[in-house]
Amino acid sequence: MPRLDRDASLVNAALDAPCLSLLPVMGGDIHRSYQVQMSNGSTLFAKVNDADSADVLATEYDSLKRLEKLLPSMYPRARNFHRGQNGAVNGAVLLLNFHQMEPLTPTSATMLGSLLAEHHCISNDVYGWPCGNHIGLTPQQNTHSKSWINFFRERRLEPQLKLASQRGLPPRLVSKVQWLMDHLADFIDESEITPSLLHGDLWGGNAAFDQQENRPILFDPAPYFGDAEVDLAMTKLFGGFDSEFYQSYWQHKPARSGAQERVKIYNLYHALNHFNTFGKVYENLIYDCLSIIPKSRSHFC
Repeated sequence: MPRLDRDASLVNAALDAPCLSLLPVMGGDIHRSYQVQMSNGSTLFAKVNDADSADVLATEYDSLKRLEKLLPSMYPRARNFHRGQNGAVNGAVLLLNFHQMEPLTPTSATMLGSLLAEHHCISNDVYGWPCGNHIGLTPQQNTHSKSWINFFRERRLEPQLKLASQRGLPPRLVSKVQWLMDHLADFIDESEITPSLLHGDLWGGNAAFDQQENRPILFDPAPYFGDAEVDLAMTKLFGGFDSEFYQSYWQHKPARSGAQERVKIYNLYHALNHFNTFGKVYENLIYDCLSIIPKSRSHFC
């Protein structure tokens, strides 16, 4: 059966009624994405993947349902998740509300900055999330912790470093990451941090402006409660947002002392994940993140 026909079967199995049309659209590197036109005139967005990636879509569905209760208007509404286990149509589909999106402008970036500050004001007693989810294709551990440093070391850096060392990260870089993990308290003052609700994967490709609803929208989250600086750091990983975004955010949540130093520390998690997902091309990004280590300490690594 052709792939499009298989995906159509999965989408139809997740719907209350058969769709009129299924139109492939751009939607990232991981899933196959479609605009789904329904007989009642409504339009949905479908993410489809094979059986071995079904858990990625399942945890995204769970995350979006939880986020809907906390922030009902900032993310697409998750409509259904379906796991097909029927031979040729073995796979999974996630159905979302469809949004007509356009790139952020300085004006909409200003709006997003204030909305993200509100997002980060939603807090919790502990760091983590009620269940595991994924950062891209990689499982993300979210077991609760009272300590942010312990959480970031044990739930974020350690699993990625273990995987990276298995996938050929040079021993010298492995040693440098380990040194930084052992000295996080030299760079992060836990007394200044409260658990904030994070998007978790906030680069420029996961934020846009919704034309119909006239507001910014976030999507493809990997949420948990952590240091709000984590989201801000990742916005700078691949070029950064417009300056108006940061100015607007900091008007609501002023930057903490040393925030710029911690950008590289927090982006090390994503650099390791990109190395584990896409390979050695991201080795230099890991090296750049590790430049935070003082030169006086470099001979120990």
